[in-house]
Amino acid sequence: MKESAVEDGVEVTHPKYGRGVVTEYRPNFGAEPDDIVVDFHALDDCRTLPVYAVETAQKVTTANVEPGRFGFTAVVDDGIGTLIVQPNGTGDGYAIELLIGGESIDHATVSRADRTAVQ
Repeated sequence: MKESAVEDGVEVTHPKYGRGVVTEYRPNFGAEPDDIVVDFHALDDCRTLPVYAVETAQKVTTANVEPGRFGFTAVVDDGIGTLIVQPNGTGDGYAIELLIGGESIDHATVSRADRTAVQ
């Protein structure tokens, strides 16, 4: 019997290896915890781990949306990257920022007034 929601094709997160995809589920039929083979993106390599060593990516993802005076602020964090959408301060658009490990790697603005997007 399966011990968790982890199965082939599910994206998982490991505290040391980061994010990866389960490529194989190996049941141990009660003798020991089931094993999984995970292809980790950052390592470009596969590791065999006990199923309890990872969390599904969905489980570690958080989303928060708060209304504000000029629109809303939305923050989505998947444990590795953070996407922030917030009013641009002029009331006619939004600023969008992508952070990885807390560092900004990209940003853009979109404007309703002149229907533009600037990166």
